[in-house]
Amino acid sequence: MRLKNLQIGYTLPAAVASKIKVKRLRLFANGSNLFSIDDFWSGYDVEAPVGQGNYYPQVKVYSVGLEANF
Repeated sequence: MRLKNLQIGYTLPAAVASKIKVKRLRLFANGSNLFSIDDFWSGYDVEAPVGQGNYYPQVKVYSVGLEANF
């Protein structure tokens, strides 16, 4: 079992956003390759072919953002 991508976000209600003179304000966070539960080599992709030696371990990526419309 693995979680490859997860994005969560929240859009402020229009009444709150209008108080700070913004039409729309959205906050979000995104993560890639968050976890994997398997019996494979630690850090390596279970979907990659075994034995070729030309694949890199999966990297975890976290990002956050703010989207504002004026």
